[in-house]
Amino acid sequence: MEPQSDATATGSAAPQAGTAVTGDMPSAALSATTEQATGPGAEMSALIGAGGPVLMIIIVMSVIATAFILAKLWQFRHVSEGGARKTKQILGDAANREEAAKRLGRMKNPVARVAAFAISGAPQERVWREAEETIEPYRSHMRLLEVIAALAPLLGLLGTVLGMIGAFQALGAAQGRADPHILSNGIWEALLTTAAGLSLAIPATAFVNWFDRRIERMTFHMETVLSRLFDNGSAMHLLEGDEHESRSLATPRAAE
Repeated sequence: MEPQSDATATGSAAPQAGTAVTGDMPSAALSATTEQATGPGAEMSALIGAGGPVLMIIIVMSVIATAFILAKLWQFRHVSEGGARKTKQILGDAANREEAAKRLGRMKNPVARVAAFAISGAPQERVWREAEETIEPYRSHMRLLEVIAALAPLLGLLGTVLGMIGAFQALGAAQGRADPHILSNGIWEALLTTAAGLSLAIPATAFVNWFDRRIERMTFHMETVLSRLFDNGSAMHLLEGDEHESRSLATPRAAE
């Protein structure tokens, strides 16, 4: 009789264990699903859905602006005040054209490249044209970032106005029985687009002005170097000849 009781006990224990394992698995899966549904990705999707199509447009513009800024930062990596000053120092210290050209050829600064071209004996008109062609790529497509910086806050305001209209429409449809949460939820969803627009416009405007300033300084240093090289009375004596007319490189940005 004892072996039977042991077998019965073992058999009854096994189903209980199996039932316990089977019962825990659905709850674990449910908790994992709930965690995924309330994770960062779900919250981001909810915010984008609350902002509507206007927020989607702002997000696309932010991606374009970020790519443009990174490309411009890479383009401006060799443009520096130190490089321009070093170029002027080389032109003032070098004993002859060959030495100056050799030292300038090792530099990647745009001012140094134009100065090296100038002391190579090229005609003055060709040198000024080369300087303009060197500066123009740095000016190119800047209008795109300016447009994004100007449109982003306006789009944010448009999204806010549309969101407020929807919130008040829902409040009016309730005919006085509306829950205050309906209006509050509509307001924060509407203000979301304004925050997104300003978050894009502020750094875009800052980078536009920073890039413009870098271009202005590069243009100034290039004009100074070339004017002194072509000036007969200058201490920078690497070019000989009669008096040469100075010229400005501050041309308007090309139409895009």
